[in-house]
Amino acid sequence: MKGVFGNNTLASQQAILQWAEDSAAGGPWIWKTCTYVSRDGKFNPDGRLINDVGHFQSLSDMVLYNSIAFALTSNGSSSHSAKIVDYIETWFLNDDTKMNPNLNYAQMQRGPTGQVGSHTGILDLKGMAKIVTGIEILRKMNCTDWTSDLDIKMNAWTTEYIKWLESASISLEEEAAPKLASSSFIQSACGVAETTLS
Repeated sequence: MKGVFGNNTLASQQAILQWAEDSAAGGPWIWKTCTYVSRDGKFNPDGRLINDVGHFQSLSDMVLYNSIAFALTSNGSSSHSAKIVDYIETWFLNDDTKMNPNLNYAQMQRGPTGQVGSHTGILDLKGMAKIVTGIEILRKMNCTDWTSDLDIKMNAWTTEYIKWLESASISLEEEAAPKLASSSFIQSACGVAETTLS
């Protein structure tokens, strides 16, 4: 695949989507004329063109496991806590690289009605509970790398995300979904809320 990938997720997504549109088996017109049909338990293949779900899962694991390592081996600061701070700043706080506090395009569905996310995309942030737990460990252990400035910024991000969870149509659709979907929605919402309440 040829093309220049930018240094952020949006630029990379746009490059891959343009490539996919240019080289689609049915031609680029098929995405504009055929309505996407959701099927419970089936992944939208477009949703895996960029593995943000896998990257977020890796991030959440890294934050949790490094915070546990910090708690067991450190007093104040360590390479474990510094790594957590670096990754959280990159994913959530740095204006050039941060994820917007919404999932408007998660598990995007193409078609004649536009390119919008699907309610099942809310599940992509289920690892947020691990990140919240990792941050809480840093707070409780008085980690000097987790500063009040970082805490304020992370609280601001999570507050915006909660507002989005409580009001966006795709989020409300997921909240109303049966079984696993709604329980993952609740887990994500509670985990994020815990960050802002602490």
